[in-house]
Amino acid sequence: NDIEESMVPKNYKVEVPDDYKNLPKLQGRATVEMVFKKDGGAPFDIEGTNFASAKLTMVLDGYAAPVTSGNFVELVNKGFYNDMKIQRSDGFVVQTGDPEGEAE
Repeated sequence: NDIEESMVPKNYKVEVPDDYKNLPKLQGRATVEMVFKKDGGAPFDIEGTNFASAKLTMVLDGYAAPVTSGNFVELVNKGFYNDMKIQRSDGFVVQTGDPEGEAE
């Protein structure tokens, strides 16, 4: 949020160990939006209302996790998650990440 951003010094950079220097790194924050749709057009029941799709907005914090956030942003930008099936969706979590595997 704006209050947190105002507390970060201008041009602040997070240093990471040399072992990770070749990995993507996010400096600052990034917002990623993902839209989920169920196979066959089944609706998502979100608090009693049915929706054809569900939009998830994430704010990634490169100040706290520059390598993890950087890797995730790179995968999103490469389209890794496009059309990937949901492995688990139970009202608590939406889990994906195995493009070829069966849900267990």
